[in-house]
Amino acid sequence: MVLLPIIFPYNSFPDIQKSEGTNEHMNTPDIITVNILYRDFHTEENWTFLENDLSLIIGFLSPDLDFRTLSHELSERCGGTPLILSSTAGELCNNSFGKKLPLYHSSQENRGNIVLMCFSSSVISEVDIHTIDLSEPDMNPAKRVEKIEEELDNFHPSFPLRSENCVAYTIIDGLSRGESFFMEAAYNSGKLPCLIIGGSAGGKLDFRNTWIYNNQETVQNKAVITLIRLRDDIKLGVFKSQNFKMTDYSITVAQANPAMRTIKSVFLNDTGEIYDVISELCRHFQCSEKDLEKKLTNYSFALTIDNDIYVRSISGIDYESREISFYCDLDFGDELFIVENTDFISSVERDYEQFKNRKGGKLLGGLFNDCILRRLFNQDHLAGVKCFNDIPVAGFSTFGELLGVNINQTLTALMFYRVTPDTEFHDEYLDNYIQKYSAFKEFFLKRKLNQMNQMMKMKDRVWNGSMKSIELLSGVIETSSLKAAENEKLLSSINNNFTDLIHNIDESGQKGHMIEEELLEFGINTERIEEILLDIVDIAGQINILGFNASIEAARAGLAGKGFAIIAREVKTLSDKTDTSANDSKNSLKGLMESLDLLRGRSDNIIKSQNEAKEQSLSLKEDIYLLAENSRAIERSISDNVSEIQQLRKNLNQMKDVIELLL
Repeated sequence: MVLLPIIFPYNSFPDIQKSEGTNEHMNTPDIITVNILYRDFHTEENWTFLENDLSLIIGFLSPDLDFRTLSHELSERCGGTPLILSSTAGELCNNSFGKKLPLYHSSQENRGNIVLMCFSSSVISEVDIHTIDLSEPDMNPAKRVEKIEEELDNFHPSFPLRSENCVAYTIIDGLSRGESFFMEAAYNSGKLPCLIIGGSAGGKLDFRNTWIYNNQETVQNKAVITLIRLRDDIKLGVFKSQNFKMTDYSITVAQANPAMRTIKSVFLNDTGEIYDVISELCRHFQCSEKDLEKKLTNYSFALTIDNDIYVRSISGIDYESREISFYCDLDFGDELFIVENTDFISSVERDYEQFKNRKGGKLLGGLFNDCILRRLFNQDHLAGVKCFNDIPVAGFSTFGELLGVNINQTLTALMFYRVTPDTEFHDEYLDNYIQKYSAFKEFFLKRKLNQMNQMMKMKDRVWNGSMKSIELLSGVIETSSLKAAENEKLLSSINNNFTDLIHNIDESGQKGHMIEEELLEFGINTERIEEILLDIVDIAGQINILGFNASIEAARAGLAGKGFAIIAREVKTLSDKTDTSANDSKNSLKGLMESLDLLRGRSDNIIKSQNEAKEQSLSLKEDIYLLAENSRAIERSISDNVSEIQQLRKNLNQMKDVIELLL
């Protein structure tokens, strides 16, 4: 095949010799790839497209260029050939002006690069271009799919679409976050029963703008579908390469926001519990949160469809909101496998060797879509990719690829072959495309079924947890009720004891007052006794004196009669006085004894009242202790089950969040 540039200065065009791989009618090469710098294109007014038999031009412009202006200018110079353009995050083109180039061009800013891939009518017989609105990015996911599906229902291809000779080359606004919604709507509508391949328009890594030119105007937040019908002698091969291998660890997405492409929590596969995604990954990698991103350097995530890997790359980790964001959509119920990096160059070479197996005919060229993440993560190895040196290749680094579904960190390519009727040609992907198409369509159906299945499991977990919590709460309530009844009795007993205690204290006070009065009377009686005793002492003294006098008088014998008579009278008087005093003392002592008896009785009553008060105090202390124990038992019962209640509340809130996202 002759490879020649499609743009030349001053309309100069070298002679083209007929050769294998050229259009027999117009001597135009089948596929031409061109890489030029904008400064060269812009400074020469006479740069123009040849007037030849071209059926389609697909181009990629670096994001520092004025996309709208340049798109209009290129369109004016393409001579009516359908033109599809996309902004890029990096360009791929290995041959231009007959000059060999590195496949991956620098992605440095202000590079001013233009890459074109031109197809002659010897390759493509018909082209039909459609633009689909992707609705608002913040719209409810289900509603957004529905809106895109309505758009697709209104689109009618100009020729029948057959999987064996048609392809839907699709470029989507790379900032729309609409790739997966578009693909789901496409399968729901059934309007694209052929290979859907392409990518998301790229741009600067500030992720502010991407653009697509749809042969009429520059658009954003759109999907531009270029339906391509191939000539009968042209066959397609689908090349796919990614430098990852599966691991045996997976997580199932719980709380997710498909519109924002974030995951908050996952189901633990062994228990089914919902767990914070960041904590679960730290647990798996046995690392702290500050080391998690470093651990993930050699890993990514992937879905599996029909036993094939479809990568979903992390765009960031928000430790404050406990969310992980991705460059591809993920939804509740998706099973995500962790995949591990492998060698970049050897994986491309291995995949390409497998791809070439059983492909007869002439390879004309390849249209490549390669994720910018794949380029960035393997920057030091890009120059080592040399297996495509012998074929014209053009393409772009995307903000995500399309191959049946949206994917990251994957090189996808359309390879064009010319074959003769007797040539054996097999492509594993397209030979089994009906199965692939069914698997992609089934993926979205399975996602819904898996969501329902997870919802049922969550419902069962919440229900079982609720029943367990209800049983625990019932036990707590029953225990609390019994304890409350006991407490009521204890409080009644405490109240009665307090009443009796107050009564006894009051009665003891009254008795104490009576004792005080009796002690006063006892004091008076004691004073009287003291007076009587003084009288007795006085009498005794006088009797002693009389006795002394009597002994003196006895000495005087003669005068004894008269003296003794006087003494007798005095003694009698003293005797009477003593008797009276003795009687008074007896009475006073009797009163004193009675007072002592009363005092003893009062004292006994006081002691008895004090003993009763003491017993009531002890009983009251015991009741208060039991009341405190019951209160502590209720507190412990509630405290022991508060985690169950909190988990129930958490599960219910998580279910509510999931339901809101699904509606």
